[in-house]
Amino acid sequence: MAAFVTPGVRSALGNFLMTHAQIFKQGLMGGTLSSAWPLLHLTGHNPGLEYAGQKKVSGSTLHELKYLPRGGSDLQVSLFFDETYQHVRTSTIA
Repeated sequence: MAAFVTPGVRSALGNFLMTHAQIFKQGLMGGTLSSAWPLLHLTGHNPGLEYAGQKKVSGSTLHELKYLPRGGSDLQVSLFFDETYQHVRTSTIA
């Protein structure tokens, strides 16, 4: 649920999160700090993952995983990991 900033109007973030509720449903919000993180229990969540190679992000070389939401979505999610495979960043494109 995202509250209204003024009656009938949500913030840009609230609108995005209400439109793309699967971010919460599939455990992507909060990243590795969340017990619902989809990469924590691969067999239970069965996420669609695709390795997209190494990318330069803010001067660092990171491994990119494309996350494919279950049930299909127009939302594109990329998870970035450093050379120790620690999660560094999540990027979404709607």
